[in-house]
Parts: sequence; C-alpha cells; structure tokens
Amino acid sequence: MTEIQHEKAPSFTSGFHCLGHLVLYRFSGDITAFIVRSIPAGLFDLRLFHVQLDRSLVQFLTPTHSHTLRYVCLSECTQVEEDHVVHLILSTLHGLGFFDVSGDPVIFDPEVLQQTPWVCRNLQELYFIPKCDGSSRYSPLEAQQALMTQIGALTNLRKLYFGRLYSADYKNIMETGFAPEASWTLLSSLTKLKEVDLGFLPEVPLTARDARMMIRYWPHLKELYSVYPKGNEAFVDYMKENRPKLQLEDGPRY
Repeated sequence: MTEIQHEKAPSFTSGFHCLGHLVLYRFSGDITAFIVRSIPAGLFDLRLFHVQLDRSLVQFLTPTHSHTLRYVCLSECTQVEEDHVVHLILSTLHGLGFFDVSGDPVIFDPEVLQQTPWVCRNLQELYFIPKCDGSSRYSPLEAQQALMTQIGALTNLRKLYFGRLYSADYKNIMETGFAPEASWTLLSSLTKLKEVDLGFLPEVPLTARDARMMIRYWPHLKELYSVYPKGNEAFVDYMKENRPKLQLEDGPRY
C-alpha cells in the first residue's frame, strides 16, 4: 500500500464523512492517527495490520465510535501490549461484537483489570493471547482470577480463542500457579459458547472433572481446540463418552 504523505492526506480524507469500513496496512503511527481522527462518527469496521498504536489514538475512538464500532482487528501492531491499549478498547467500546488481537501476547495488569470493567457486553467473538502475571500485590492465581472475571462478564460470547505463542517461552503466558478449575467457574456464565480454543494454557493436565465442568457450564459447546491427548486422557475419554458430538482437536483453530 502506498504511504500517504501529510500534504496529500487532506484530499484523501475529504470523503471520510460516510466511511464505515477502514483497513490500514503498514502505516506509520502519525499517519494512522491522522486518518483515524479524520473519520466522523459512524465507523463500523476497523482493521489495522502492522501499524503503530498508542493510547491517545484508542482514546479518540471512545467518544466518537464507541457505540458504532462492531468489528476491530489489530494484527501484528506495535505497542498493542503497552499502555493497556487492549483493556482500554474492551472497557470503552460498548458496541463491539468482534475483537481480534493476533500476534504477540496482550499483557494485562491485574490491578487495572479490577479497577475498570469491560463494557462490550455484546461481544460474540474474542481472539487474543492473554498474559496476566502475578506481582508484588497479586499472586498468579489472583491475576488469573482478575482476567477470567472480566471475560466471564461477556455473556454473549460464542467464540473464545486463547491463542498460543509459538516460541520456546510460551509456557510463560500464564505463570506457574494457574488453576484450570478456577477459570471454568469464573467462565460459567458464558452459556452461549460454541467454540473455545485453550491454546494459551500451560502444560497443566485436564481431568475428567474439568470435562464435567465444561459440559455443565457450556451446554452449547460444539468445538474445542488445543486439547492435546497426551496427559489429558481422562479429559478426552470423558468428553467422548458424555459429549460424543463435540469436535475435539489437538491443534489450534487458527
């Protein structure tokens, strides 16, 4: 895509008064900010690929497009895990229905998570690699609970994909101390879930008890991804016996 120069940008953005869909690929941060800020209220679909993000840009979206933006995709965007950008989006865009943050892990601060609730209660699809570690004030389990509590409030979710980081240090996505049962309980309100990818989970074996909890809490679940047979035999056997139509995959959805 040809980069838009500042002197050419005004004529380029003159027709933005009726723009509903915007896709930007490999734009610098200042040009991205200029284009997004040139769009009046009414943006429905925003997709950014390999662009620079900052908190001020996201803050601009809040008053202008918070009730119209339905689809947001941030792919391989720099600074996306800094300044709580993802948390800001989820806690301000009321109308969001689809949110995809692919690439690097999204770092969540448990203290920030507990201070501000996510407001996109109509969100139906969420794709991201969450990283929420303990700190001097929060244990790993408390950090996990802060994240899962926010996700559990998104009761219209149909598809929940915890992506996996394909590198040698992917085990650090969740610190030691992760407790699967605590997550299922906090996500028990997501009764409309149809597809789940457990890709971000560390190597904690899933048990028959985990399977029973999923069946109980997620009655409409049809597809479950990143369930690796080795070490999860009891979980897989229970699912096959009690939910034979459930599609179990040992690889990720995407």
